[in-house]
Amino acid sequence: MVSGMDGQRRSNVSTTLNRPTLHASPGGAEDFGSGRSSLGLDSGRQEQWMNDYYDRRATRNHGPNGGSHADDDASDDGEAFPPQRVNWAAMRADASMEEYLRNAQIPEYSDEEGGSGPLEDLGDISAEDTSVEDGENHIDQQEPEFDPVAAGLKEISNLGKFTVSSHKQGNGVDQLRHDSLKSYWQSDGPQPHKLTVYFIKRVGIRDIRFYVDYNEDESYTPTKIIFKSGTSENNLIQFATMDLSAPSGWQLVPIAGSGGGPDGNTLVSYVFQMQILENHQNGKDTHLRSIKIYAADTDGANVERERDSNNVSVHSDLTMEDVAADERPADPWDISVLEAGLPIPDFMKEPEIRFEAPKSAILNTLRRWIKMNRSAEDPFEAHLELVHIEQAPPYEALSYTWGKPTEQPRDYIWLDGHPLPIKPNLEDALRSLRFPNQARRLWVDALCIDQSNLDERARQVQYMRLVYKHAARVVVWLGLKTSGTHEALQAAERIARLREYTDPARSGANSAPPDSDTLQALVSSMMEDIPESAMTNLDEVFQRPYFTRCWCVQEVLASSWAIAKIEDLEMSFFDLIASSLFLVQLKQEVAVNAPWELWNNILMVRQPNHPVYQTEVEGSLGGFLHLLELTRTFQATDDRDRIFSLLGICDEGINPILALTATASGQVSWRGRLVRRGLKRISDFINEFHPQGTFGTPKALMPDYKRETVTVYCDLARFLLRKTPRVLDVLDHVSHNEEPGMGEYPSWVPKWFEERTCLVFRGVFFTGFYSKGRTDPCLADLHDVPAVAEPVRPRVLSVDGYHVDVVDRMSDVFEFVSGSRLAGFAVLKAWFDLYGVPINPRRGTLYRDGSLLDMAFCKAVLGSFFGASIGSNYSSMMQYGGFSMTLDQSLFGSVEEIKQDTLVKDLSENFLAFTTFLAESGVVQESFGDPERDRKLVSFLVGVAVAANHRRVFVTRDGRVGIGPKMMRPGDEVIVLFGGRMPFVVRRRENHHLLVGSCYVNDDELIWGKITDNVKHNRGGPRTVTFEFH
Repeated sequence: MVSGMDGQRRSNVSTTLNRPTLHASPGGAEDFGSGRSSLGLDSGRQEQWMNDYYDRRATRNHGPNGGSHADDDASDDGEAFPPQRVNWAAMRADASMEEYLRNAQIPEYSDEEGGSGPLEDLGDISAEDTSVEDGENHIDQQEPEFDPVAAGLKEISNLGKFTVSSHKQGNGVDQLRHDSLKSYWQSDGPQPHKLTVYFIKRVGIRDIRFYVDYNEDESYTPTKIIFKSGTSENNLIQFATMDLSAPSGWQLVPIAGSGGGPDGNTLVSYVFQMQILENHQNGKDTHLRSIKIYAADTDGANVERERDSNNVSVHSDLTMEDVAADERPADPWDISVLEAGLPIPDFMKEPEIRFEAPKSAILNTLRRWIKMNRSAEDPFEAHLELVHIEQAPPYEALSYTWGKPTEQPRDYIWLDGHPLPIKPNLEDALRSLRFPNQARRLWVDALCIDQSNLDERARQVQYMRLVYKHAARVVVWLGLKTSGTHEALQAAERIARLREYTDPARSGANSAPPDSDTLQALVSSMMEDIPESAMTNLDEVFQRPYFTRCWCVQEVLASSWAIAKIEDLEMSFFDLIASSLFLVQLKQEVAVNAPWELWNNILMVRQPNHPVYQTEVEGSLGGFLHLLELTRTFQATDDRDRIFSLLGICDEGINPILALTATASGQVSWRGRLVRRGLKRISDFINEFHPQGTFGTPKALMPDYKRETVTVYCDLARFLLRKTPRVLDVLDHVSHNEEPGMGEYPSWVPKWFEERTCLVFRGVFFTGFYSKGRTDPCLADLHDVPAVAEPVRPRVLSVDGYHVDVVDRMSDVFEFVSGSRLAGFAVLKAWFDLYGVPINPRRGTLYRDGSLLDMAFCKAVLGSFFGASIGSNYSSMMQYGGFSMTLDQSLFGSVEEIKQDTLVKDLSENFLAFTTFLAESGVVQESFGDPERDRKLVSFLVGVAVAANHRRVFVTRDGRVGIGPKMMRPGDEVIVLFGGRMPFVVRRRENHHLLVGSCYVNDDELIWGKITDNVKHNRGGPRTVTFEFH
């Protein structure tokens, strides 16, 4: 008795297969006389071998699953003729079985029973065998045979990942993919029911068959189906429709005329989708019992051997002249030349490569990736493949962490016959990625770049973005599973779906998010059946090293499709990071110094309708400075990579011409646009003939691992100061953790490799700006900044400004957990340290501008509107369950909105009222007990925690109050530099100054640029001074 698919296949065989009559070869008498056949077997063994061989051969060739090399390998269990030794080409050439068997080299066969018999007892096996085994379905007997090998096809179902829109427990993808036709996928959700197949590479599909059985399934049987295909799930296009009436058996999907292949009948696809729209008898759910996908069989094993023999062992970059393309054999069915016949529809073609890097540098260079050999448990083996960037076959790019520098390799990969040690995390990734029955083409930076060659490392860095951009998909390797990983990813999937619903950018810029009550109900409903442990486990996923590695940012942002992989678990990487904001809300944190800020920005910038994160440069995540700030908590083995890793995702790195012609206002006149266009054309023209294609790219933006780290940082800082419109924002990033001037770094150069301790004042104020200068191409008055030549003193900064005041006294450094009530106690302690009396009862003392001193103090610790807006936005985010605005959104507003002091006063008054409330109640309490007043209190405390954390409150000799860097001390000067948005704290030395850091001073005339305006237009005020910083 044979059951399931195997029984169905043998039924087909028994009714149709004619076995040829065997004849003894010349000289056979001597062989038979000695008890052995001409095939080298004794007659009994040959009879048993032939019977089993025909059963096995027929099973492969005549079922819907027949003829694939994958099945050949899977069915090689040692009981029959090894399938990989069969000459499939000879079989397709209609060679007779008799001739084939006579000439084949047949190994000896031994079965378990050891039965034997004379060869002559085979009798006439050419007669048709019409027997039916007991229990076999009559419909199966009448199923027309399908011979993939005879049709020149091979099954490629194993190249795809199958997903379904819904399924009943126990009736999912595994049952659909099972060989038995008694198992099936049963949907469990609203129509349409979707089956989607994601292929690991671009494939050319020649045949698709699926099995349905109306006699068994009735109302579960589909009646109307549409079929789609494309390069991703977001751009699927319908190519076929089927209307079925009581179908029972294998159904052929019409793909003729799809446009690919020499005859135009190949469906070229990355993603295939089957949508079941209606069932018989208006049934709701559907049954699908099997599906098989076939491609043209081009005798893959032989072709691969021929191609491997033409491969070049790579140890250095090669030019196109090094490899003659015409020496490689042309394959009409190769996926890279499928366009040779009728034109493939545009959505099926390889994505067009639009070069952001200099054209000639790419056209004259070959890229490498590894082709990892198929294996399950054997040692890693691979060979390097040379591929022209414009003709790259489909490949995957691996994004992963290298691990700690002290980690030692545990294993090797044999690369072109040479052992190369690999670190544990890469070993785990390759072990999880390699297929047991086919090769896999991967880009892995540790293997595809000669890491010992500094010139090559620098050169390859320029092309990294293109490598990940044009990969079929990017695999984000997050490491090995833990006991709670599966539960964590399930929770992330659900949160991501909810965020899609609540994010207005998903449905259009003018769409409004749901009201707070609706949103709270959605969140509550979602969290009901998610165990608390799932969120803990999800937090553990985000604590993995991947989320703080510098290079990973570029790799993911450039990708068109990225999946997160933890061993056998996979999900959309962007869905995973979509859950991070909700997790932050759940933990009640204001994580201004956490990696999720950057990942959340990536998620939003990929949404075309997002109202905030729109960049002028395609493929960019924003300006260089902004990214340098967000990645200060990230890690890199080489501190230079903190800069080089951002070149492919920042405005300046992707389009230097655009960045170098920026304006302070962000608005570009028609003359400016004309200049940009002209410079871009000149740059592109010259780069056509330049070997490195770097014309128009400043030296500071070219990776060079031969330069010392301090030189790389100094050059970048000077470039960011010099570029138009010469705004000194880079100086706001200076934040010392030790006394300035110590060590080899100049005091004015930010150490972006040190973790960020306080939030940068992001473009809120205009202290060093002046009215005419806001539209002028240059604002800062810099000295020794030649456009092309090297400066005379490259580690000295000379810039004009004016003196304001001197620091008289200061508080302890504010250090507290963001959002904690400790922020309130820190404010009260700082007031007492600076003024010597408690803040309550309020005494009505006036500040220098006529306002109340305690109100001016609260405004200072908030950093005015800067902290107030962040705090208010945070409380709104908490109210909406973490699905509303993000921290950075509050920092983007017009000057008029920022100048409105209403919010600052409101929050400050509310805080002071709370101090009075505490004093009158006589007990320590954490809230008013009134929701609105409590929301304002939280807004104030969070604003202080963000704006003043790791800073000090100070008072100057003229009575100004402000917040400044933690390394400041009494006697330091407060100055303004032309082109700076904030005042600066500096330390005077004998013949120069040291930059301590930027500060906020509660002085509206100073902070909004009125004093600077007077100084620049000779209307009084301090005199201009040239400050020289070392």
